[in-house]
Amino acid sequence: MRRAQTLTALAMLFACALPDAMVVPVLRQLLVERYGVSIGAAHAFMYVNLIGALFCVRFIRGWQRRFGDRELIFGAALLNGVLLAAMALPIGFAPTLALRGIEGAADLVVYAVLFNRLARLGSASTRGRRMGAAATSMMLGIAGGVGIGGLVGGHNAVLSLWFGAAACLIVAALAGIVLGRHDNDVNVRTPDIHPIADALSNRGLWPVMMMMFSDRAVAALLATTVPLYMTSVAGLTSARTGALVGISMLMTALGAWPAGWLVERIGSNRMRRIAGCMYAGGVLSIPFIIHANFGIALAGMIVIGIAGAALFASSLVAVTNSGRGAAGMGGYHTAGNMGFLLGTVAAGSLISLLSSGEPGEQVYITILTLYAMFHFSVTILTTGLVRLERLGPVLLPWRSRLSHRETAGATRSARTS
Repeated sequence: MRRAQTLTALAMLFACALPDAMVVPVLRQLLVERYGVSIGAAHAFMYVNLIGALFCVRFIRGWQRRFGDRELIFGAALLNGVLLAAMALPIGFAPTLALRGIEGAADLVVYAVLFNRLARLGSASTRGRRMGAAATSMMLGIAGGVGIGGLVGGHNAVLSLWFGAAACLIVAALAGIVLGRHDNDVNVRTPDIHPIADALSNRGLWPVMMMMFSDRAVAALLATTVPLYMTSVAGLTSARTGALVGISMLMTALGAWPAGWLVERIGSNRMRRIAGCMYAGGVLSIPFIIHANFGIALAGMIVIGIAGAALFASSLVAVTNSGRGAAGMGGYHTAGNMGFLLGTVAAGSLISLLSSGEPGEQVYITILTLYAMFHFSVTILTTGLVRLERLGPVLLPWRSRLSHRETAGATRSARTS
């Protein structure tokens, strides 16, 4: 029974990851050609949903306590589908952005509750592999959404919104039909905190939110600036650039599940240190590997993808071990969204600042170095703080008593969510 619920939740995660990715290949047709807005204005469509997500984070715990998982997922997914269908109609650019903002709130609610539910569907000792599987489902949904969007968008860009609406309605139907049967299962209603959970369970969520922010900021660089570097400076064809970036994303998707299993063995903090160093080193190596033969470049991007999978799995386990429930998961995903947004904006701003015209190779190398140093610094800071917190009872005995009271409070809070 529990396995069926887990598989259903993973399928729902895959489906709800499709809609946002579907619009990426057809963004120009949907907004620039359809409504006559500028390229810069069209970019607003990809970040205005963050406003809605930021607004609703503080309400998720209360909503979950009042309505429960089934009702909350059903209502948010249904609203998401209706809003996407409304955006498919010729309503104008400003109303489209307004609906997109509300849709971002509904989208975040579905993600937060589904991830939190998966964390509670079973024992704490197997939480790592469930979170890894969740990350794999989400990443495969994003990859599939890009492919479906490009396919249907070739016929009519608006179809990407209709297909996205259909995916959301499927999620709502699964929530209403499947989750409702077993929503009172004790393993769902009573979350537990891993007995060897990271010290994040005894402190605020800001360290793991910093982790996710930095991960997504670098992911934005890999998805936008690095392909431009490969094609405009390194002279790679679009096919080879797509293969290099695509293999990195694929390895992140496929590697998250085994990475979650490994987190259970060595702990999320240790995994974070190892993978963070690999990730930063991989970003620094990009200027060297893309000028080598294609096989070396491919191997380098595979390493970056595997490191990204380990980072995703370790941070997911850390936030679920914190005992903050769906509200903590909502804050975690919001931090990631902000990282992707600001990572994109910062890279574009740096290119404009460091070059007056077409950026040369040194500009890209400088940006890659800055991002790698930023990510490495966040890794050292956050894992170091968690390590110090673990040593607190030895170094500062009074902190042990305080942490015990905080853990008890976090456990009580988790059980109410």
